Amino acid sequence: MASKEYMKNYRKRYPKKIKARSLSNKIKIPKGEKCELCKVKLAQERHHPDYNSPLEIMFLCVECHRRLHLGRK
Repeated sequence: MASKEYMKNYRKRYPKKIKARSLSNKIKIPKGEKCELCKVKLAQERHHPDYNSPLEIMFLCVECHRRLHLGRK
């Protein structure tokens, strides 16, 4: 678990990320929603392509989300 000091610094360094994550946590992934990238597996995670647009959210499966963050689309 992250320390309080670490989280305090994280929130200070990434305010847009924190705001986007907070807003997206209120948006449920629709039941039966397919991944927006592979279109095969069920979406289980949310992804923000741009933190300046916090309500633009992609619904992705775990594998595609991981690949996206590793730079392998």
